[in-house]
Amino acid sequence: MRERGFFLLLLLVSMVASLPAQREPGQSVKLDLKVDGERFTRFAPVTFTVLLLDVNNWPAKAAVDTPVHISLRTSPKDAVQLTTVTVRRGESSVSGRLSGLPLGGVVYLWAKSPGLLAGGVSLKVRGGVPIAKPAPGIPPPQPAPAPSGEPPLIPVALSFSPQRDFWANGKDPVTLSAFYMGAGAGSPSEIKLRFADGTGTLNPNPLVIPPGSDEGRAKLTFNHAGPVEVKFLRADPQVALEGGSGFRFNFVPPPATRLRVSVSPPVITLAETATVIVELLDDDRRPAASATETPVTLRIEQGGGSLAQTEVSIPRGKSSAQTEFRPVWRGATAIAGSAAGIESQAGAVTVTLPVALMLLSALGGLAGGFLAALPKERRRKGWWRDPKVPIRLVIGTLTGFFLYWAASLGLVSFVPRAVLMNPISAVVVAMIGGWLGTGVFSLIIKKPDEAKP
Repeated sequence: MRERGFFLLLLLVSMVASLPAQREPGQSVKLDLKVDGERFTRFAPVTFTVLLLDVNNWPAKAAVDTPVHISLRTSPKDAVQLTTVTVRRGESSVSGRLSGLPLGGVVYLWAKSPGLLAGGVSLKVRGGVPIAKPAPGIPPPQPAPAPSGEPPLIPVALSFSPQRDFWANGKDPVTLSAFYMGAGAGSPSEIKLRFADGTGTLNPNPLVIPPGSDEGRAKLTFNHAGPVEVKFLRADPQVALEGGSGFRFNFVPPPATRLRVSVSPPVITLAETATVIVELLDDDRRPAASATETPVTLRIEQGGGSLAQTEVSIPRGKSSAQTEFRPVWRGATAIAGSAAGIESQAGAVTVTLPVALMLLSALGGLAGGFLAALPKERRRKGWWRDPKVPIRLVIGTLTGFFLYWAASLGLVSFVPRAVLMNPISAVVVAMIGGWLGTGVFSLIIKKPDEAKP
């Protein structure tokens, strides 16, 4: 019995541990607009709610008081501002009430605020076209019959919301709406509309207007930047579309939510430099082009070294920028970056002593000193017993190493830095320094032609 209870306790602990951790909401980047109710009448009151969302569609708290303008429009050029509400600091939503909608038919209720993606919802508002009394002796107009004597086609109008560009991150949905535009309170039967969807994500497809309802909805997303077309194919039963029969949506690169700092190469010696790369990423850790110029501040959090620039700017339309890191001592070095409103990740580089290059440069300096100590008359016997020879060898070893070190720091311009990392180059450069002896100081301080062995 105790074993069974212990087993159940372990099972419960493992289930709790496997639950996903609650994620903190991010910065508010877009608006969402919701309305209460399903049927709307011209000039009748409407209650709505505006929500601030982060890039993952989580509610996000406003950093400052955020005014939101509510407008109504029937086309991109035809808008009527209705009211303005304010999402207070620390809040993620605000509710409001409209005294009435001045337009009828299929309209678009629009919420916008500077710096945020607009939100909106498409609505069917009854009473858009007043019914005129027929003239005496003239019967009222009747719907035109369908071909072949079939019943009149069912009038349907299409719309989408929000009406803006969409982020290509698979998390910014387009809502496609189909409205029953016939007489009566709702569709007399179920209507299924099939679409050709360029994203393959439209759900549901076919879109369904239930019997007795005025509207059916479907959503789609996409994770590739570029235009996407959605076209009406057919319906069951047949319908007569009012307005267009398809839409063209524009998906754009998603915004940057992360900043990654990386160092290349990740392991260097004291004789080398590394490239520090700052890169903007979206929420799926993919490169994200900056909508504006993005300044990034860099700092060394651990280790020793210097940065060519402590502030870099990622240009508009680009996703990365870079600078140079020069070490001053061996060990692990952490480089962090920060940008306004963007989560940052530090980069690391390991600095080691260039033991092999140091030995090679010392060997090259020794060889250069040996060559300088050779007498001009090679036949003279016992020249190596001259007390000046060991001193010249020591001087050559030191000056050869010094010349290689000076070249690695860029103090000598005639040797490219990329060449110095080659072991053979290390021997050759140090050999020149060992042969020149104290003349390397003239080579560095003055001009190469003034250096004499």
